[in-house]
Amino acid sequence: MKEKNSNIKKDKNEIFIYFINLWETMIDNLKKGTFRIDIVNPHILINEIVNELKFNNFANKERKEYYKNKLGKIVNSDPVIKEFYKPEFVILINSFDKYCNKYLLNCVLSIQSNLSLNKYFKHLLQGLKHTISKNCFGSQEKEELKILCKNIIIEFLLKGFDIDILKSETILQDNYVESINHLEKFYSPKVGGHNYIIFQVKGLKGKNIDLNIGNINFYSPQTKQYIQYIKEKNSNQADEFFGTNKDKDYINAAYIIDSFESESPIKKAIDEVDKVLDLIRCYYSSKINFEILKDNYIIVNSKGESIGFGYKASERLEWYNYHYSIDMKELNLHERLESDLFQKAAKFLFKDQKKLSDIESRIVQSIHWYRKAEESKLFEDKLLFFWIIIDRLMKSDKNVLLHKNKDENSYFLAKEFIPCLLLNKIILGIGWNLFEKIRDIIANQLNFNKT
Repeated sequence: MKEKNSNIKKDKNEIFIYFINLWETMIDNLKKGTFRIDIVNPHILINEIVNELKFNNFANKERKEYYKNKLGKIVNSDPVIKEFYKPEFVILINSFDKYCNKYLLNCVLSIQSNLSLNKYFKHLLQGLKHTISKNCFGSQEKEELKILCKNIIIEFLLKGFDIDILKSETILQDNYVESINHLEKFYSPKVGGHNYIIFQVKGLKGKNIDLNIGNINFYSPQTKQYIQYIKEKNSNQADEFFGTNKDKDYINAAYIIDSFESESPIKKAIDEVDKVLDLIRCYYSSKINFEILKDNYIIVNSKGESIGFGYKASERLEWYNYHYSIDMKELNLHERLESDLFQKAAKFLFKDQKKLSDIESRIVQSIHWYRKAEESKLFEDKLLFFWIIIDRLMKSDKNVLLHKNKDENSYFLAKEFIPCLLLNKIILGIGWNLFEKIRDIIANQLNFNKT
């Protein structure tokens, strides 16, 4: 007697070939931007709900209902959630209309921690192995494979892997057992000692640069190389010049990482380097925006071996970008980065966001928005970004100038303080200009007397 879903016995290789075709189709559709399936998995949905509760407190009832319905669909269709996380998800869904948002947030944070640190990814691989190894293969198994394939790809993207290196020939092996083992190793390579994620930084250049800020080393690949050994002799991908002219003194940023067990090591590396670039922008203006070329990166282990990379052909105008980049050597930028001010800023710049004090958080966010304002081409955007900075810095829980019963907002404080600060800067500027002119006159006079 046939089963209701018309299951047919198939060879494991046939089922595995079906999975490979699914994988290739989804990767191609993602690259083309024609992905027909909703690009959401349980991990993304839970992260969105956390942000919604923290920042909007579920003020929009339609949004709240949307998340509740999404969670319900996932519980009913996702084989991994059914097997490993169903009780937690059911409790969360039932709590939507019964309990306060604070209780909801605690429930969601609990699920979020369970989905983190590769646990969910390992469960996805277990689900994949279970589905492929079934004796029967019908519509239900095809749907399970579709969900598992989509969620595995999304987990790779969440961790920061480039879409171009997720092709089946790079990721998948000859059979499903080897492929599942390789997927796990590729997702979380087990490497000891210091490892480095290296990017090229657009907007900076300089000869003989080698300086450290926090866990980041800014260096010139002309004078220093992390890659000491390349496994594949014919490989031209593991190149610290990233395909650019080797005569040009571009700057790379190497982020030091001890483990790939963290949720998004590549994303974290980009965020940390961005914080330093935010700080540099506070001191220097240029025609070229600072930018980490995030699609191109190299992962190097402590032995000097390239163990991973992302690669995408650059579309930038190389001559223009190089010509107008800030020369770190010429401007003595390395000395400023090693100054007490930068080192003190670095102490809280790289702190976990949750551990930042209120004032530290405001400074970090303001530095970030200052860079966005400086690098924006539209005056409307500049005005908006500068106002965000003012609003962040001027907010206060209690009145600073007026009595308690008076309304004192960030606009009022900005109106009172900023003209005074600008005036102070102008007066100091006049004084320094006068000092420099007198110093030059005296120096010229002394030189004239010597001759």
